[in-house]
Amino acid sequence: MTRTETARAYLTEPILSVLVLWLLIHWLGVTANTGFMHDEAKDILSLCVVLLGAALALWIGLFWISTGEFGQWLASKQMLEPVNTAYVASTWVLLVNCILCILCAYIPASQTWLQFTGEFFSLWAIGTMHTLLNNTRLLLKLHGLYGGRPKPSRKSDPQPSEAKDGDPLCT
Repeated sequence: MTRTETARAYLTEPILSVLVLWLLIHWLGVTANTGFMHDEAKDILSLCVVLLGAALALWIGLFWISTGEFGQWLASKQMLEPVNTAYVASTWVLLVNCILCILCAYIPASQTWLQFTGEFFSLWAIGTMHTLLNNTRLLLKLHGLYGGRPKPSRKSDPQPSEAKDGDPLCT
């Protein structure tokens, strides 16, 4: 993945979140949006805590994968670091969203910038979860490619050409 593709991937989610938030503000109005975020912040927090748990579980799974042969293969293809960075970015967005949802729930709806920031991060968290799951799907495809490649035989396995007289392989 080139730097341009990486930058585009990381900028797409927040830009789409800003556009959706802008549409919501212009469609429903400022008061309705801040009131919605203030009233529903606890419910959004419940969803985001579950998503944060899923993101952390997937990230821990990546650590588990990275210690084995597949992780070494990913590192040799220079794929492990970008995947790890994507998992970390998603986890941070979800964590910030959880903190903002707590603040949005307990600080008055009249604090419009806080409510809009919370709504923006809630939209971004939903978008980043899609990307996280897509990265996991691609990682599983790579694991399938890795599993399908021929594996070198171990030196300790006797080969037919190495069998000696009297071995069961020679008969």
